[in-house]
Amino acid sequence: MSWQGAAKAEIAKKGDSGERVGLYDPSFMGSFVPALPNISKKGIKVAVNAGASDTEMLAKKIAETVASEGYDLKVAWIEGDDVLHIVNKLLKQGEKFENICFGGELKNWGFEPVAAQCYLGGAGIAEAFKHGADIVICGRVADAAPTVGAAMWWHGWDRHSDYDQVAGALMAGHLIECLKMTQEGKDQVLVTGVKGNPPPTTTKVGLTAKGGWQAEFHYYLCGLDIEQKAEWTKRQILKSMGENAKKFSVLNFTVNGYSQPDPENQDYATVDFRIFAQTKDQSLVAPKDNATPGLNRWCIENFLQSCPGATIENDIRQSSGKEFFEYWAALIPQSEIEHKVNFLWSNQTVSVPPSPSVKLYEPRQWSYETQNPVDLKSFGPTTRGPLGWVILCRSGDKASDANVGFFVRRDDEYEWLKSLLTIPKIKQLLGPEYNGKDVDRFEMPGIKAVHFLLHDHLDRSYNASSTYDGLGKNVGEYLRAKYVDIPNVFLRRGRV
Repeated sequence: MSWQGAAKAEIAKKGDSGERVGLYDPSFMGSFVPALPNISKKGIKVAVNAGASDTEMLAKKIAETVASEGYDLKVAWIEGDDVLHIVNKLLKQGEKFENICFGGELKNWGFEPVAAQCYLGGAGIAEAFKHGADIVICGRVADAAPTVGAAMWWHGWDRHSDYDQVAGALMAGHLIECLKMTQEGKDQVLVTGVKGNPPPTTTKVGLTAKGGWQAEFHYYLCGLDIEQKAEWTKRQILKSMGENAKKFSVLNFTVNGYSQPDPENQDYATVDFRIFAQTKDQSLVAPKDNATPGLNRWCIENFLQSCPGATIENDIRQSSGKEFFEYWAALIPQSEIEHKVNFLWSNQTVSVPPSPSVKLYEPRQWSYETQNPVDLKSFGPTTRGPLGWVILCRSGDKASDANVGFFVRRDDEYEWLKSLLTIPKIKQLLGPEYNGKDVDRFEMPGIKAVHFLLHDHLDRSYNASSTYDGLGKNVGEYLRAKYVDIPNVFLRRGRV
């Protein structure tokens, strides 16, 4: 979304010549066209957030394809998620747009936003279906919005009052967030205990800015004394850079992997030594000519005189600078959003104003430890081993924050899980990966889960992250690999 939003800004700056670039999901048409016969024959309604930064163009392409294939299907598209003009207006009026991940005001960010998209809900989708649309194309909407919008239309719910019903649809779209699930039969799960509240006065907005240029270079180090070899190579490269090293906003040297003792083969003895750099000075990572030094040259010129057992990758294109984007997540008033539904078959537009029953909520859910921790010794003898022997986990990004949720199978395992995984324990397990920022903790007893929010763990989010795990998908498995004392009674049940 950030890349497409920035590309849209570049097109607008140059002036639209009529040959617009499709800034929507490039894979959507390949999935959609083969499904057209069944969509038409069975009367299937489609709502999808594939529009990205050019929802109108994708919707028109779909309408043309539908007509050319001889189907009678009505296409609508949702607008209102593109809010850069609103953000700029509110900034002039004094709005702070505080970052919901790592704090601070937007005016102190140090970057100029080129795109801003807010998250819309399902009301526009419901309105589109209500007016006869068969296919509804959205840009940025909440993940569960297509499910919520379809359910609101199908059941005729009033979004201004049927909060419990709408909340149930939200859970259908995001089961992991529910209170309780029960297996009713084959392929049948009952979700109960869901209660709803009025919608909030704000919605999330993501702002994109050009962050500068980044590049990376990879050595492969092999055999013994890997850390010493990496330090040797790092000092050589920094010597070549000289004062230029201070011009990088990020300059990381990291050893990724380890050399296996008595290695099984050469690959098991080889690690990746990664040099990662970001800067606003393009010449440092993308020199105009071979005679001008830059990251690529500083690394290559030290290769043949470096430590024993060092080589470089065959493809060094990553060492040529590429543009990267910074991302800022904040909140924007729903009253400012111009949420609309556009019907291509009639050239009409319907506005979708926010609910008059919006409610002001706390900007964050407050963290807590378990209320009644159990003495871990009460579970009997233990064996030291990885958390993952008895605990499953799922993790992922929310801007620069990382969500990590742990869950188990049985009630006694959950009592142990709640008592074991405290905030200090998670910080300990993270080890050097802990960045010193806040860690929030919550419990989900309905699914026997303990959830943690690691603030700013992903280093400014996927678009600018200097880590391998920019989407936060790996941190959960990293923690499952960490060793703790596990009750033998759990291990006798078999590993998960």
